[in-house]
Amino acid sequence: MDDSIKIITLSPGRYRVYKGAEQFDCAHIDDVITCVYQCLTEQKVTSAVPVKGETIDFDRFTEFFNSSVCGTVIPQVRKLTDKRKKTIKARLAEKEVTKATLMEVVTRAAASDFLSGRNGQWQHCSFDWIFNPNNFQKILEGNYDNRHYEIRQESLSSGRGQRRNPTAYDIARDLLGESSG
Repeated sequence: MDDSIKIITLSPGRYRVYKGAEQFDCAHIDDVITCVYQCLTEQKVTSAVPVKGETIDFDRFTEFFNSSVCGTVIPQVRKLTDKRKKTIKARLAEKEVTKATLMEVVTRAAASDFLSGRNGQWQHCSFDWIFNPNNFQKILEGNYDNRHYEIRQESLSSGRGQRRNPTAYDIARDLLGESSG
């Protein structure tokens, strides 16, 4: 059994401490320090609230999912089957996954031009595809986020009269026949 201790920031002023299978929520950094000390010294943790696993209102979550994917090719959920409920519970049982994480993944999928079908390249995204463990993680990590590349113009010198290597912006301007200023 893994007894390593891991600390994550859930939001500003909200932390979660993991020790093996145990999870504790802390509202202040001082509580985190005390919690870690209590875990390391095998004391009963009194400085934090044990996390028993988040529960979710499946009807409200279905409503959230359907409103999020409205206007995309992602089909709305007609029925949240027991298998789908089990899948949601499995994602919630994973380390660092909260209800907010579930909502973030749905929102990212609906916002993705690829997953939502807006770019016309793929139209097979669904509730079950999104909550597949591998796909869920990829969406969470931003693999399907829209990519908007910005070319920034930088000055031609790096100070002290030294010339730096040209940027993609400089090269593009040169190729287009625009002066570099």
